Amino acid sequence: MQGVLVMATGGWVLIVVPKLNASTRGIVARLALSVWRYALTWAAVWAVLWWQAPTLLVGSRAGAQTVLQVLPAVIVAVLVLALGSLFVIAQTAVGTWGTRSPAMLTLDEDIAMSVSRPLVLAVAALLVAGQVPDAGNPPAALTAAIAALMFAAARLILTVTVITPSVLQRYTLPRGFPQHVVEERDLGRELDAGELGYVVFRGPLLGEMARLAVRRGDSVALGATLEAIDQLHAVVLAATETQPELRTFVTDEGAAREGWLADDLSRALVAVADEALRSNATGDDLNAVSATLAKLADGFMRAGDGGSAQTCVRGLAEMGTSHLQVTAHSTNVNSEPVGQLAWLEAQAEACGDPDTAADTLASWALCAAYVRFHLGASQHPLQPRSIHAFGPSPPWAGALRLIMDDEVGWLRPWANKVGDNVQEVVTEVLRAADEHAELHGLPKPDLLASVRSQRSHRGRRHR
Repeated sequence: MQGVLVMATGGWVLIVVPKLNASTRGIVARLALSVWRYALTWAAVWAVLWWQAPTLLVGSRAGAQTVLQVLPAVIVAVLVLALGSLFVIAQTAVGTWGTRSPAMLTLDEDIAMSVSRPLVLAVAALLVAGQVPDAGNPPAALTAAIAALMFAAARLILTVTVITPSVLQRYTLPRGFPQHVVEERDLGRELDAGELGYVVFRGPLLGEMARLAVRRGDSVALGATLEAIDQLHAVVLAATETQPELRTFVTDEGAAREGWLADDLSRALVAVADEALRSNATGDDLNAVSATLAKLADGFMRAGDGGSAQTCVRGLAEMGTSHLQVTAHSTNVNSEPVGQLAWLEAQAEACGDPDTAADTLASWALCAAYVRFHLGASQHPLQPRSIHAFGPSPPWAGALRLIMDDEVGWLRPWANKVGDNVQEVVTEVLRAADEHAELHGLPKPDLLASVRSQRSHRGRRHR
């Protein structure tokens, strides 16, 4: 019924009712509209041939029978070519971009066209084949229809021949496929309709693409994929300004995922950073991953979504405390998260978000202290430089409360990494507060009272 409605209105209904143009409904509707326009185009060609030159290509019964014996085989050969090319493209995409990448083939209108049009012509050829008379010349309408089918088949061969290399490039080039995944027209169509089903999967897809790019040492593909992650974030964030309900994704089973964008992108980028450490990727690639996640956090803060910003901050803390920094032969500190966290703290202050600023500062102290008590370094490589990146009034007391207050539970996810070294994290905050005050010519803050208060509070609670 939906396909009939779309065909009857010539696609106008897709503009008036955006929901019909999104999700699985949209795929069916656009395919039906494409087939309908294709059929109407060649019906018009048939009418012109019938009117002006019905015997332009075929005029006899023998000729019509010969064409209708050859034409279906040619159309089927084109269909086999299209399906074979689709299989090769899918296999190439899986090897290059991961197992999720073939899902994009189902959304590709060029792929749908190269498969649907041969099927339409094959059905038309079968219907026309039964109309050839047993004796005498075929009627003009029939010869015109056969000529139209021949022209359509010839054009189809050229179309599939031209489209196939173009689609192959789209799914294999290091910048082509990442940009295809976040094509603004496709994303906008889904988001305008309030549909997230074909948007949500792109975050994990881009994460898998980035991991594979790191694994094969393809810095160009990694950079393009990180850029695509940033574009996905920007498009969805812009949509949530007018449609706040898009921040929550409801699965088919009815489960609600609030803050799905930050959750998916943060997890994806943390996995990419781990893969970079595991694969001994270049420092520039590893740093680019941290910088991308920090940029996402900044975007969430500016959009007033502190919860999603803090999810990204936790992702940076995971990068900075990854166990993969230590191998049997060497220690490779992922230092960039500390620098990015210091920068984010300043951004949180500028945005007037004290909660995120405190969370960011506590995460910074965790990462900076981690290299001391776990990696055996005298100090974190970016610790001195971080002091210059902090905002003018970092919430030192707020960070200490997060670290030391068991009721807040901030330290619980890091229990296996911190162990009995909570005091080291606290000391990192105290040291940074003194250095920051000295740098800016300010009196050193009296944070020891806050520390004693937190310890006293913890002691009373444990008793």
